[in-house]
Amino acid sequence: MTMSLRPRTPIRLHVAAALTVLAAGCASAAGPVPQAGGPQHWSPGALPPDPPHRPVTAATVLPPPLGVVDRADPDATARAALTVWYGQNTCTDRGPLDAAARAIPLLSAGLAAAVTGTSPVTGPGARWDTWARARAVAAVRIDASTETVPPPTDSEAIRVYVVTREMYGPQGDLVDTVTDTVGVLLRRDPARGWEVARVDPRG
Repeated sequence: MTMSLRPRTPIRLHVAAALTVLAAGCASAAGPVPQAGGPQHWSPGALPPDPPHRPVTAATVLPPPLGVVDRADPDATARAALTVWYGQNTCTDRGPLDAAARAIPLLSAGLAAAVTGTSPVTGPGARWDTWARARAVAAVRIDASTETVPPPTDSEAIRVYVVTREMYGPQGDLVDTVTDTVGVLLRRDPARGWEVARVDPRG
């Protein structure tokens, strides 16, 4: 049996990446960011790589704008993780993995190790370079996909979302818009609650 996820109206908030722009000498990006709230073939290598031979810094706490995440709710956990994961700030981040590492408090130990243990071999790519030249910061919207997924169990849940990133420059100018369908596999830890075990961006 499968079930269809019903789209929810996203909860708006300012992503942490936008707040760090001021400290980096960039103006805060315009645009609201919804609160964060598939299938399982993702690996960190699927992300556009950061500049070579540079480890990312694992976050120990979530960005303050997220507030308290309800770890008893797999949807809330997944949405929060994706908001941070895709909340890229080219004023402070050297590549997409920096944003992913900020989501580590919501990730499983295995996924956290994969994010921090990835060894990029090339730069983050031409699109990132375009964003960086514009000093762009992501405003992230998370919408539930209508794709059917298996029903959750007490220990595992799959969610699929449509993730939209609007990249804004320091003056609030829209630099680029990227939309991805992203699958999320969650597992419930008895002590920590739900955590993201896999992120599967499908383009």
